[in-house]
Amino acid sequence: MTFYKTIVCLANSRKEGGRCVAGKEIVNNQLTHNWIRPVSGGGNKGELSKEENLLTVRSIFPKLPKWLNTLIGLFLKRQSSPQLLDIITIPLLEHQLHTYQSENYLIDNRRHWIKEQFRQSTQLSQWCDRVPSLWINGYHSYNGFNDRIPVNIVEKSINTSLLLIKPDTISIKVASEFNKVKVRAEFTFNGQKYRIVVTDPTIESFYKTKSIGDYPLLEETYLCISLGEPFNGYCYKLVASVIFLNKLL
Repeated sequence: MTFYKTIVCLANSRKEGGRCVAGKEIVNNQLTHNWIRPVSGGGNKGELSKEENLLTVRSIFPKLPKWLNTLIGLFLKRQSSPQLLDIITIPLLEHQLHTYQSENYLIDNRRHWIKEQFRQSTQLSQWCDRVPSLWINGYHSYNGFNDRIPVNIVEKSINTSLLLIKPDTISIKVASEFNKVKVRAEFTFNGQKYRIVVTDPTIESFYKTKSIGDYPLLEETYLCISLGEPFNGYCYKLVASVIFLNKLL
């Protein structure tokens, strides 16, 4: 049976040729700290196709009856992909069991996602997860730093895979890795250093056009960090979104 959950969108990142959307749940018009990650039953690793995360705008004309708004919405085809801080109501089928990605919910792809006609306030500092570190540190890839965790440790010790944080300092690092341009976020959080791949498509596309080098971010910045699916014995930490507060005000 279909049920619905409403979230504020905190990430819409690339994943396996599709997208990974995630956000925190809103209950009774109040933001909670419960993470929701809608996943597809058709994707290889739960990634969403472009068609599966299109939004239909609710209440185009608030004073008109709901049925008339629905007809107008279908006529105008007001559809788009989720943007950061959009309020989205998502049709779901079940809470999908996963060893550590406890936030996963299987979508009902027969029904439309709904974009509500308001945005949540931008008090991002109050939404951050109060954690001492990004899960477990001490494991580094060749070009990363504190950017991965062995699968066996993840499956035994971790039961969440999404965090919203405010880094102490941050820069975007553009480098050539194995003859490909790679974009990483290099930052400190609670005094610990991280160098993690960016999967935020907007940030990744923008910095891939720049020269090899480091680009400090001096404005107030927040990061959504995701712990990805296992790959070659490790689960990698990923920067699923980079949120600039002053661009959302």
